[in-house]
This record gives sequence, structure tokens and C-alpha cells, in this order.
Amino acid sequence: MTLQIDDLPRQVSYPVGGTPEDEFVVPFVFFADTDLAVSVDGSALTLTTDYTVTGAGTDGVGARYITLLTPVSDVTVLIVSNIPYERSTSLATSGPLDIDALNIELSRHTAMIQQLERGQTRGLRQPDVDVAGMADLPRAADRANQILGFDADGDPTM
Repeated sequence: MTLQIDDLPRQVSYPVGGTPEDEFVVPFVFFADTDLAVSVDGSALTLTTDYTVTGAGTDGVGARYITLLTPVSDVTVLIVSNIPYERSTSLATSGPLDIDALNIELSRHTAMIQQLERGQTRGLRQPDVDVAGMADLPRAADRANQILGFDADGDPTM
């Protein structure tokens, strides 16, 4: 079995108007229900408590979606790839090669690389010559109407 990993962003947002909605398509391949993070207007939702997932491990775009247990309106729903950075398959060192398992593992790794790439384009970056890493920015709601600056250590501050 092979899953086609398209060159798609590993996130999708849906602005919801005044008509309540509860079902949202996931355009990118994911492998398990837990491979998605869902939020509404920046507030994280909990799998099985707030939403369910359909279509893990399938190629069909129309077959992959999340369903909110409570319909929402006048909000933005965000679905983000959240695949754990771990190896999920161990191939036998002898005997027949499990091609399906190898293909799925390679697809997972491709999706993880795309997920990492998304993270690289969303943040402040510092030059490689800086010794220490930079602190994270506050959430958008905490940054709103603030001026970005840097403290004595070069970390972002509001």
C-alpha cells in the first residue's frame, strides 16, 4: 500500500460564517487520528471530547475530515499536521521485505519533513552564529496591539 504525499501545506484553516458548521475536510494525508491538532479561534480542541476524525491512512481527499461534536459559527477552525517525530515501523532483518510497511514509513517521513518545513516558515529565525536558541513568541492574542522588541539576551519581548 502506498499513500500519495502531495506537496500541500500541512495545515488548513476554515473561516466559518454565521451558519453553524461541524464537518471540515483534511486535504493532506495523515496516518492516525492523533496526527491532527484542531483549534477554534486559537483554542485547542481535544480528540473524542470535542471532535472526531475520519479517514486516517487514506488517499481520498473527500474521505479525510474532522467532525466537531458541537457545530460552530463566526470562528476560524484550524487543522494542523501533528505527526510525532518517531519511527513507527521496524522492518525484519531477514526474510521477505514488507514493501507496504516500508512505503508507509517513507510516506510518514515525507509528511514529517513537510511538517518541519511548515514550522521553519512560521517563526523568527536567528543566524547560525548565535550560540543560544531564541525564546518563543507569545500567542497571537497576547501579541495583538503590542510592539515587538528584544531584551538584553536578544529574546523577543512585548
